[in-house]
Amino acid sequence: MIPAGEVAPPAAGAPVVGVRDLFVGFGGGRKREGRVRAVDGVSFEVAPGEVFCIAGESGCGKTTLGRALLGLVKPDHGEVHVAGSEVSRLGGRRLKDFRRKAQMIYQDPMGSLNPRQTVYEAVAEGARIHALEGREEELVAGALSRAGLRPPARFFLSYPHELSGGQRQRVVIASALILGPDLLVADEPVSMLDASVRGEILKLLIDLKAEMGLTLILITHDLGFAWALADRVAVMYLGKIVELGPVEQVLTRPLHPYTKSLLEVAPEVGRRKDASVLTGEPPDPANIPPGCRFHTRCPVVVSGRAGAEEPRCRSEIPELRELWPGHFAACHLAEAALPP
Repeated sequence: MIPAGEVAPPAAGAPVVGVRDLFVGFGGGRKREGRVRAVDGVSFEVAPGEVFCIAGESGCGKTTLGRALLGLVKPDHGEVHVAGSEVSRLGGRRLKDFRRKAQMIYQDPMGSLNPRQTVYEAVAEGARIHALEGREEELVAGALSRAGLRPPARFFLSYPHELSGGQRQRVVIASALILGPDLLVADEPVSMLDASVRGEILKLLIDLKAEMGLTLILITHDLGFAWALADRVAVMYLGKIVELGPVEQVLTRPLHPYTKSLLEVAPEVGRRKDASVLTGEPPDPANIPPGCRFHTRCPVVVSGRAGAEEPRCRSEIPELRELWPGHFAACHLAEAALPP
C-alpha cells in the first residue's frame, strides 16, 4: 500500500525525477480553499532512461505538472527533485545548468519558434546562451541531423512558415538536443501534426531516447500514445493521479473506471467489454466535490452498480494504493473488487 503523500516507486533504478505531495493552484490567494487545484497532492518517481507517460483529459492538470517538473511553474506546496536537486530552490548558475539538462517540447511547434528567426538562429540560440564548446555551425548541423533534418545545411536559412508541421517540430527537438539534455518533457508533441507524420516524430523520440540515454516524460490525452511508447503510465483526473503502473498492465487490466472509460476511445489499445463511454464535464476544479472526485461521472456510481461502496465513493477520498505489484489505483470500487 502507498499512503497518501508517499511516492509511487519507479520500475527500477535510483530515480532521476521525484515528486512528493505536489500542489499547484491558481487564483484565490495563497490558501488552498477556493483555488483552482491544477495539481493536487501528486507523488511519483521516474527512473533514469524510463519513458513515463502522464495521461488524461484536457484540464486534468498534466501540462501544469509537466511545467512544474522543470521549474516553469512554482508549486504552492510539495517538492520536485530532478537529479538530486530540488527544482524550486535552484537559482543563478545552478538553475542555468539545470535548464541545459532538462528541456521541454511543446505541442505547437509554430508557437514555440520565433517567426523572425531562421532555423539556424533558433537552434543556435541555446548554444549561445550556455556558451557550448565547439564550432557553432557544427553543433547546429549535428542537432538538426539528429532530429532528422538532413542535409542540415539545407534548412539553415529557412523560416518556420516555410516548413511543414513535422519539420517545425523537428527544429524544436533539435533546439533541445543541441544542449545535450538528460531529461526531456514532451507535452502533446504530435497532437498538432498531421496523422501521416505523427509516427515519424514518435519514432524519433524513442530512437533519441535509446541513442542518448534520455529520460522521457510524455504528456498526452491519448492512451494509444502511451501504449506505443511508455514504460509506465500515470492517469490524471482533476489534479490527482488516479492510476499508475506498467503501461501494459494499466491498459489491459485497468483498475480505475476513469481509465477504463478513456480506453474506450483509444482504438490502438482495443475496446474493452467492461469499459463505458465517458459522458459529462469534469467538476469545477475550484469547487471539487467531496469523496472521490470522479464519482459525479463514474459510470459505476451513476448507474447504481456501486452497491455498498457508493456512500464511500460520495464521501471518502480514496488513497492511491498498490493493489497489484507496481500497479496503483485510487478507487474504492477497485479495492472492493479484488479478491481477499
